Amino acid sequence: MLKEKELVHRFDNLCKLVAFICNAPQAMLFLIEGTQLGLIASFGLDHDTNNFIPDLSLSSELMIGDGIYRFVAPLFDEQGTRLGALCVAF
Repeated sequence: MLKEKELVHRFDNLCKLVAFICNAPQAMLFLIEGTQLGLIASFGLDHDTNNFIPDLSLSSELMIGDGIYRFVAPLFDEQGTRLGALCVAF
């Protein structure tokens, strides 16, 4: 079983790969926690940014600080339940 720190490192690497593929300076992975999106992993992001975005409906854009983040892919499970989103900054 993966330890939490190792799992976060793998998710950070996923964000780094997505940023590279999209030629973007930043990428983030959010997972839904109740009515909020929690920042799970990132690449190129200042970690002083708030880890939760209150009541976000997973629209096509999100503003944090000076950046505009566009969702690359909403994440769903096999039953179609929305799990979160993978985002990149342009």
